[in-house]
Amino acid sequence: MELTKRIILTMKVGSGLDALVAHNIFGWEYVQNAPDGFHCLSVGNDKGWWKSPDWNGWACAACEGLPYQYSNDIEKAWSIVERVQKLYPYWRFSLLGGDRDFKQGYNAEWFGEDDPRNDYGKRHGKAFCSTAPEAICKSALIACLGLEESIMKP
Repeated sequence: MELTKRIILTMKVGSGLDALVAHNIFGWEYVQNAPDGFHCLSVGNDKGWWKSPDWNGWACAACEGLPYQYSNDIEKAWSIVERVQKLYPYWRFSLLGGDRDFKQGYNAEWFGEDDPRNDYGKRHGKAFCSTAPEAICKSALIACLGLEESIMKP
């Protein structure tokens, strides 16, 4: 199944969305069965195994609580913002919501040029969601996967 902007925007908060963030934003790898030489003490580990590009080994999803709950936890969601800003240093991030003007949710948006001399602001990803962590996850996925179609004009 090809991932589209529409699919991302209609995903529910939870492990499916979190797994997409872990893989597409942070570069984590996932396998269902334990890699050679790795064992889990958790009985009935059916959540699989994750490997970070920063680690030499694999981590049991059941024991380590992986993937992290990016779509439910604002602290984990901010780590997405930090990661995308490292990957694309000239992109800017905007999060609006939680006040009387945005009673229904949060609007998260990534914009800016890859070349800072062109500063009129190409929109890379935008999501309007009921919670800030969900909006951050979805807008970052849309931006990093290149699924946004609109351009902001100068």
